[in-house]
Amino acid sequence: MGREWFGCATLEGVGLENQGGSGTAGSHWERSELGDETMTGARINERRYSQFTMTLLKDTGWYEPNFAMKDEFTWGKD
Repeated sequence: MGREWFGCATLEGVGLENQGGSGTAGSHWERSELGDETMTGARINERRYSQFTMTLLKDTGWYEPNFAMKDEFTWGKD
């Protein structure tokens, strides 16, 4: 999904946060890559639930998200 979103055929994945405490580093999206997405490890006023987090939740097998409920999200597109 990241390759298509960012328009980069060689992308190996979407980055995870590499700073912050043990509850943030390695367990949240990198803010520089996904901006105001709700699963970044930063305080954001206008959070977005994007297809990135919904896909992650689906891929864990723990949730079946309703993709029709995702927010409009354009950060980093192409």
